[in-house]
Amino acid sequence: MSERVVLASSNKEREMYDSMADLYSIFICLEHLEKAFIRDSIPAEEYDKTFNNLFSKYKTLKPLVAEQVPSIEQFMREYRMQCPAAAIRVKKGVSAVKEFGGSGGRVDNQAALIFEIGQHFITLMDCVKLQQTAADQIHPHLSDLVDAVTKLGSSFDGKAKLVEWHVFFMFLGLDLQWGPEIWNTKLGLT
Repeated sequence: MSERVVLASSNKEREMYDSMADLYSIFICLEHLEKAFIRDSIPAEEYDKTFNNLFSKYKTLKPLVAEQVPSIEQFMREYRMQCPAAAIRVKKGVSAVKEFGGSGGRVDNQAALIFEIGQHFITLMDCVKLQQTAADQIHPHLSDLVDAVTKLGSSFDGKAKLVEWHVFFMFLGLDLQWGPEIWNTKLGLT
């Protein structure tokens, strides 16, 4: 009865199993996080911060297990996971607070908030003017802008377009270089 069970025959295989276990735990955590947010058990600001942390870990792990995990649905089916909220949120790539707006972190002084939005917008435009062409250079500034606009509330007209760009840059990949054709064709700018 004390027979040793070997799960991996090499270090590479062991790393692969460790990465898949990490992916499994990220999906479980995301599912619980989504349920806690729906039930108002977690403030919107804390939810958003935790989601971004877990999602960045998912994006880091995804290329490491791409061969073994071709799709989220297949992974969840194979390991009998019941995490529909996590699957939806990972596919969308943004937290519910950024997608729908939220009550957390709202600034009472609207003038200060508008100033913050202007600051993030100018920083983002400076990156574009300096011809920073990697997604990892643009995405942090765009994320800050989307966060600030979300605090303003759902009445902002350009919010949907900013969220669309944010999602687009999240799925570009951090090492991708882009040019004017992305601004013109993918993002709808001229």
